[in-house]
Amino acid sequence: ADPSDIGLIEAHGTATRLGDPIEIAALRAVFGRGGPPWCGLGSVKGNIGHTNSAAGIASFAKTVLAIHHRTLPMSLGSDAVAQELRLSDSPFELLGKTRDWDTAPLAGVSSFGIGGTNAHVVLGPAPGKPPRPNVFERPVLLISSGATTDGARATADAIADFAQERRRSIWHTRSQRVARPCHIGRCGARPGCSARASGIPGARLGAHTGSLGDLRVSGRGGHYRGMGADLYRDEPVFRAAVDEIADLLFLRIGVDIRDIFDRNDTSGRIRDVAFAVPALFAISLGTARLLQSWGLTPTALLGHSLGECTAAAFTGALTLDDACTLVAARCTAAAQSAGVGGMMSVALSEHELRGILPDLPGIDLAAVNGPNSCVIAGAMTHCTPPTSF
Repeated sequence: ADPSDIGLIEAHGTATRLGDPIEIAALRAVFGRGGPPWCGLGSVKGNIGHTNSAAGIASFAKTVLAIHHRTLPMSLGSDAVAQELRLSDSPFELLGKTRDWDTAPLAGVSSFGIGGTNAHVVLGPAPGKPPRPNVFERPVLLISSGATTDGARATADAIADFAQERRRSIWHTRSQRVARPCHIGRCGARPGCSARASGIPGARLGAHTGSLGDLRVSGRGGHYRGMGADLYRDEPVFRAAVDEIADLLFLRIGVDIRDIFDRNDTSGRIRDVAFAVPALFAISLGTARLLQSWGLTPTALLGHSLGECTAAAFTGALTLDDACTLVAARCTAAAQSAGVGGMMSVALSEHELRGILPDLPGIDLAAVNGPNSCVIAGAMTHCTPPTSF
């Protein structure tokens, strides 16, 4: 720190004719030898006396409190100033009265031991925290949990009572203040079991005993017109993520996947793999980023099929640019082969199926779903149940 940044010196200040002039001379060698005074000077010893081995920490504690309260505290007994200190032509002003902190923002604390253990520390206010954005400027999910259904219900009732007493409006809603219970894991509560109505309009009670440590991202399928439209409209984090992905995908597939948000689209593109699947990728990754912005960062991310690309992009295993390239290439190839290939589930083990495949030209092993469950794939004309099965 520059000496001009120091607005208070908490001196060792033992009030001796030998020690104090030496201490002030050392300070003047650093801060300058002339006035006018611009730095406060004091010592806690005038207030509580010399605490011997605790003198240094006492000075430290006083200065921390002074900085916290932005106050320059007076030193008792400082009316008569020893001429040997020569403070009249120095940068230092002996603090005879307490006042608001009107000097430079930092403070220096000196502590000198008779055995030669000397220290000087510079203290200052903690750095200001940037304002924390409030991402919940809307109705949010308020979860009441408990080891048992009765415990969860009791907690919800307590929250309702608190809300009523504080005249707050707390609710658990989806639309029109009507809640949809979310049951994850083993649930012992009835769907729609209401918490006490007072204070929580439309609240519903469910029970949750499962783990939420991981996030699973599915593959293609289940998409529909207008999917994610409300999130895109209402959630800035989701919208920014989708916009970034949409711009990257447009360079690769030549279509704007944000058209999926149009509930009135009757073009039939929702059935086009080259359009719907990239859109699903954008929605999945946007949703993961939205959850992360709410502090819901999963301990593990699992992806199936297209979801593997989403998981890889979210965790950084793939850059977003590379993930979009992979999704575009995969979906374009799938669209070009649509209607040509076929798949079939086969109740055989992988070992048994690999023994048969050499006799089935044009057929490949596509997936192993279980010990006795596999999927074969190939040209549609080849994917018919062969008699050798």
